[in-house]
Amino acid sequence: WVQIPVLNNLTDTPIFMYYGNNTVSTDLSSTNIWTDPGYDGVWHLNNDFLDASGSGNNGVNYGATNQPAAHNFAGGQNFVDPNHWIELPNHTDRNGSFSYTGWVRTLNNAIAGQRIICDDQSNGPSCHALSIGDPGAGRIRFYIRGLGPVSLDSPGGTIINNTWHYVAATFDDLSNLKSLYVDGVL
Repeated sequence: WVQIPVLNNLTDTPIFMYYGNNTVSTDLSSTNIWTDPGYDGVWHLNNDFLDASGSGNNGVNYGATNQPAAHNFAGGQNFVDPNHWIELPNHTDRNGSFSYTGWVRTLNNAIAGQRIICDDQSNGPSCHALSIGDPGAGRIRFYIRGLGPVSLDSPGGTIINNTWHYVAATFDDLSNLKSLYVDGVL
């Protein structure tokens, strides 16, 4: 993870990463990285559901099982059943602009309803989700109820089985614009 205070899309910004540099004095895995007031939570899902942001938004597991590090970077969770999820009891309602990001890997990208994150319990206006398979095989969807158009869908073949993908969904409240990124591509 790299935290950049300001990143302008109109100018080049050099970013330096020091992999394996033993002179770095800060433990970059500490919660200090995620304490920006804009974070509601950060979950690494490495054998637990604790919020790394320090916001105290710890998750409650409903059926997910530990995934060994051999399948990913450092362990994670396996959601093999549509009824497996992590509940965030302290998750705040979305007002204004927001974004979600996460790493995903599917075994069958054609199964509808594979939620990456979902705030749709009430089915009411402004409920939203980021999911795989709903618009069709290998596609990802970002929707916000009560907003026209409700859904933003990727082209087919965007999500490839047995491959890790970094997904991001953003909503700009001022322009009423949803954006969807897969592996850094809009």
